[in-house]
Amino acid sequence: MIRLDRGLQLMAAGSRFKFYIPSGLAYGKSKGPGGELPLNSALIFEVDLLEIMPAGDR
Repeated sequence: MIRLDRGLQLMAAGSRFKFYIPSGLAYGKSKGPGGELPLNSALIFEVDLLEIMPAGDR
């Protein structure tokens, strides 16, 4: 569906981003998982990146 991972890679610890995903890159004419989204919905995510942990510390 979308590539939020690309946007997350631009974030620094402590930052806040708002991601706007137009319907054509989101679910389009589908109602999304669970069938609860209106058709052709844009998605908006507000993300606060609190910290970045090394891969070995998970």
